Amino acid sequence: MKGDELVRGIHRAKYGHLEQRVCTKDAPMPAADKDRYLWSHADAVEVRKFFNVIVCQCPNCGLEFTCFPR
Repeated sequence: MKGDELVRGIHRAKYGHLEQRVCTKDAPMPAADKDRYLWSHADAVEVRKFFNVIVCQCPNCGLEFTCFPR
């Protein structure tokens, strides 16, 4: 199993049961709901590389997070 597959599996186990929501310009993610739902940030922009992942920031809610390269 490759490292990214392991990370994806852990993510699914930890968050896969949550209801999915999309953060948009018209309906940004409220900070209070960050851990209540599984959020998607389609408008996020890449900020910098961090080892084998990318640091992204969502312009709608301001959240900064790591993700795999697209």
